[in-house]
This record gives sequence, structure tokens and C-alpha cells, in this order.
Amino acid sequence: MLLSLLLSLLLSLLLFAVGLLILVRRSGRFGRSGKAGVLIGVVGVALLVIASRIQAIFWRSEPSGCCKSVQLVVLDIIPIREVFATIDKDLATAYYHRFYFIQPYDLPGTLIGADPGYCLRKKLGASGTSLKTFAPEALAEYERCFRDPRTIHASCEDYRAAASIDPVQDEADAVEGRKVGCPLLALWGAAGVMERLYDVEGVWRKYEHDVRGKPLDAGHFLAEERPAQTARELSSLKVSAP
Repeated sequence: MLLSLLLSLLLSLLLFAVGLLILVRRSGRFGRSGKAGVLIGVVGVALLVIASRIQAIFWRSEPSGCCKSVQLVVLDIIPIREVFATIDKDLATAYYHRFYFIQPYDLPGTLIGADPGYCLRKKLGASGTSLKTFAPEALAEYERCFRDPRTIHASCEDYRAAASIDPVQDEADAVEGRKVGCPLLALWGAAGVMERLYDVEGVWRKYEHDVRGKPLDAGHFLAEERPAQTARELSSLKVSAP
């Protein structure tokens, strides 16, 4: 498909050039040849526009075309499909919020809204991370945002999607044999749930062939707990030009 697009672009440019050449040579005698030059030029431009549009659609619809210059980084997570497929007491206890937030509207939102600051602090401090890790101004901003009922509702809807349409789409990808399609770096907390319950790198290898990963000395919030180390790992990514 890519070859045909390139050929169409070359043909378009050739027609445009021929039309322009005829028009210039016959500019003094604008008869049939001049009109033919204009016509060929117009056709060339039209084909050029059409071909470029097709090429744009092609690159948007083909992950293998764009992902050569992209790498995916995942921080202390695994695919939700794996989470729901491996639920046990330890996971349900650590990730209780995943099953709490997906309850029908407006049960979780109403209960959280009764004291959103308390709920937020309890959750942030329950993943192997001390609340002292967060800058006071950052924590204050989190609490300000989470006092907005719309923020609470959006958070619950995000988890509801993870328990409804997301696993369906993940399963369809698995059946079709579709992978992520680009190199993947997985980082996770050595003191967190992922390290304790999963072979994180092994799980991600089910979803992408080109995977590397490592635990960092942290809980769930790698960037807040180990900002320099997290930055070094991200800086090590080798992304080639498209």
C-alpha cells in the first residue's frame, strides 16, 4: 500500500510539472496546447491533493507506520484485563478502589463527596507511599480539585470504563493477535503491589514483544518518590526519527 501511495504522488507531481511546462511554453499562444497544459496541471494538483489525503489516512490508521519513532512507558501498572483475570484476596484488598468506584452512579460519588479530602489522603497513602512524599502545595491542589463533584464523577467514570468497555476491547485485541506495536518500558515500585503480586515484565510481554522493565525503590508513585531515577530511566529511551 505504501508503494502505491508513493507512485501516485510521483505521478501527480509529474502531471503537474508537464502541465506547467506546456503552459509556460505556450503562454504566448494560449490555444489548445495552453488549455491542455492548464487541464493537465489541474489534474496533477487534484491527484496530488487526493494522494496526500490518502497518505495521511494511511499513516493514522497504521500503528506500524507511526510507532517506529514512539516508545510506550508504563509506571506501576499492568493491563486491566490481567487485573480482572487474576483477582484474589490480596489484590482486592490492595485495589479495593477499583471495585468501589465502578459501582453504579451515584453511590461512590456521594460517599466520597461526604469527605473528599479524607478519601484522597487515605488512598494516596495506601500504596506504599508516605503522604510526606508529596509537596504540600501539590497535595493541596489535589485536594482542591477532588472537592469538585465533577472531578469525583469523572474519576468514577474512568474506573467504570476500565471495568466495562476496556476489557472487551483488550480481549478483541488478544483474539486478533494485536500487540502494542512499539517498544515498551515498564517501571514499577519495589515496595508496591505490582512487585508483590505480579511478574510485571512478564505480563507486559503478552502484549508486546519488545519489552524491558525494572523495579525502582518506591511504592506506587514513582515520579514523586524517585524523581531523579525515574527521569534517568525516561532519558535512556532511544527514539529514532520517523
